Amino acid sequence: MIAFSIVFISLLLISFTLHPFINPANLELPIVLAWFLAIMAVLDLAGTMDPLDYKLALPILAIAAAPHVGKAMAPGDLPAWLFSAFSVYILAVVILYLAGTGAAGTFAAATRIDPTGSVVSLASAGTITAVLATGEARRATGFHRIVPISMALLALAAVFATATRTAVATMGVLGVLLLATSSNRSRQLRNLIGAGFILALLLAIHTIVFSDVYFLRLIGNNGDDYSSGRWHSLAHWLAVAADSPLGQGIGTVREIMLNGRPGLSGGRFLEWPHNEFVRFYVEGGIPGLMMISLLVGGMTVRALRSARTATDPRLRMLVLVLAADMLAQSLLQNHFNMIYHSSMTMLILAMLTIPDARVSPRPGTADRLGKKDMNERGGSLCRTERNLPSMT
Repeated sequence: MIAFSIVFISLLLISFTLHPFINPANLELPIVLAWFLAIMAVLDLAGTMDPLDYKLALPILAIAAAPHVGKAMAPGDLPAWLFSAFSVYILAVVILYLAGTGAAGTFAAATRIDPTGSVVSLASAGTITAVLATGEARRATGFHRIVPISMALLALAAVFATATRTAVATMGVLGVLLLATSSNRSRQLRNLIGAGFILALLLAIHTIVFSDVYFLRLIGNNGDDYSSGRWHSLAHWLAVAADSPLGQGIGTVREIMLNGRPGLSGGRFLEWPHNEFVRFYVEGGIPGLMMISLLVGGMTVRALRSARTATDPRLRMLVLVLAADMLAQSLLQNHFNMIYHSSMTMLILAMLTIPDARVSPRPGTADRLGKKDMNERGGSLCRTERNLPSMT
């Protein structure tokens, strides 16, 4: 954690040094978020405050530094670069699995592939990789589509192997965001139905050929344990929060869960909240709830605005899948506790949604995409039909 923080902050400082411009409008959100975090720290002074519990400061710093990082990377083709980076990660996971290094873990009486130590972050990365690969396959032609299509299938296989249900929620949220930002919702809905059919077919093949763990978890084969005991845990955490409107102190949940899962009435056990709004309400009280709502809500609004004006369909999909991942992980997982994943994805999302930070494709990329879109649209000036986007 300390090493990652030092490296991450150093990269942000280097970017600021290379491009030391300041646009006050871009700092409004991170300043307000930092203000709420400071209030929580002041309220926590009487307790046993641990600076490492304030790791949420890293995503906030990422939002503030995004314009500088974006300028430092310009004019790189960010979707293509990220596709390569995520592909290397997925390939490394496959190699680890084949080598038998931390190949599997047992969770809730089910074996799930877990070479990285976090099935949640692996499923998230696999989902993002699959979306990036789809965009690259759409841009490519002929045999050049083989690599991105293969990576999309490999990434989805990694997601299925983790048996993480949050990935399904992420894809569902992505569909809603795509509909919300589409100029032709009927066409978008048809595309989503087709994509859903393909995903269902791939899941069926995975279930029949490789493993049925994911399918059984999706249909709630574990009965009362479908949510891993999260519902009664959420009720407990909300009761704790109600007793302290100013919060129990940042890091309270971690301290309670440090020595295992405490027992509750009825033979049940307490789990992490698996909901960042509840967790920050417990730890930070009303200021914490307001801060996390502003963080997630503010970045979602920026993502929707950016997606509506994006000219590169790959950038649009990247923005929306990152926003969908943030929303799903915040509602169903401990997103900002996975600080490595949340900090990097927040930095990328901020780079794509803050006007001064947007990374443009390399020279010529937009022209190629534009020509392809024009051919697909039949974009003649004399055409009377509405000019629709090529990828929705």
